[in-house]
Amino acid sequence: MPPSDTTTPAFRIKAVSAGILFLFASACAHRPDETQLPSEAEICSSLNYVVSQADSDFKEIRRNVAVDPLVNRWDTKPIFPGTECDVLDWGGGRFTYNCVWQESDQPTAKDNYESNVKLATRCLHADWRASEQPGKTGRTTLFSKSGTDTKIELRYFQERAPSTLWQTSVTIGDRITPDAR
Repeated sequence: MPPSDTTTPAFRIKAVSAGILFLFASACAHRPDETQLPSEAEICSSLNYVVSQADSDFKEIRRNVAVDPLVNRWDTKPIFPGTECDVLDWGGGRFTYNCVWQESDQPTAKDNYESNVKLATRCLHADWRASEQPGKTGRTTLFSKSGTDTKIELRYFQERAPSTLWQTSVTIGDRITPDAR
């Protein structure tokens, strides 16, 4: 009778290799998702923290500086997931915190804008007031609060022609230019 396949060195190597592969696959399958979205409470905390930084020109949240032809720009941590955010120095003491989402189309931009407005309304204290303004291609909601110059602007709009792309954005600062497209 030939020796059993389970007693050969080749079988043992295959069995050990399969076991190691199984353990590795199991570890990866149970690893927490690194791209997990923040909770609403975390987003609200971030939003309120950024708003609190407006009076100090966002100095605490500025990261790497990059000089643009028109403004000084610092990378910064986003409030909302999936955005690119910067602190901009427009000159003359005007600093703003800005985040932009590239959207696939107008309905997606509108839906994300409306969701962000609802979320910001839940995040901000009752003394913040929202006013809406139509733009040429989208809409803007401006949040303001009595006793402070800081404003929060959420908007969606189509980029300037000839582009057909849509964006959703948030801007926070003391002097926001009302340019709803």
